[in-house]
Amino acid sequence: MDKRFHKKGKLLVAAGCCCILAAAALFAYNGWISAQGARQSGELLSLLKSSAGASAGQTERADPALDAAGASPQGEKIASASVGGYDVAGTLEADAIRVRLPVISEWSYANLRAAPCRYSGTPDTQMVLLAHNYAEHFGRLKDLKKGDSVTFTDVKNKVYRYKVVRTETISGNDLQAILSGKDWNLTLFTCTYSGAERVVVRCCRY
Repeated sequence: MDKRFHKKGKLLVAAGCCCILAAAALFAYNGWISAQGARQSGELLSLLKSSAGASAGQTERADPALDAAGASPQGEKIASASVGGYDVAGTLEADAIRVRLPVISEWSYANLRAAPCRYSGTPDTQMVLLAHNYAEHFGRLKDLKKGDSVTFTDVKNKVYRYKVVRTETISGNDLQAILSGKDWNLTLFTCTYSGAERVVVRCCRY
């Protein structure tokens, strides 16, 4: 009987040790996830601050076509995280034009002063992003060429990779043309300096 109790005691001790190790592992994992989230938020906040600073002093003009269309005309929801007072959907990168910027989930004039914004869609459908033609925002958008890489990383750290398929210029009033077509997954657009036209870049996922 003593042997049975001794064996049972060893099993209980072993089980207790396993529980402690499991709890420690869970604590470490939760700490890692928290640190990752803090790091990403810190990066996005840093990008927002630099982006907002770059737009300081820029003259903002009303855009009648955008005003008439309203915000996010397709009404699709997108995951976002609150960063620095903004609802950020993710980060946009285009190395060919040295762009690495946060993307705010809904457009408004106030949001556009800080960073590019989502106009409509989601990364899993057809997403349209717009920004001012500030040099640090979409001012070099026209320089993107067919085959250039564009990346969008959402707030859940899912990466969407695209290739530019074409760059075009359309009338500033023809927003429907920006949303039309089925042969693209991501559209980036901004105004020309005159404001009469828009530079539109179409991208496809790969």
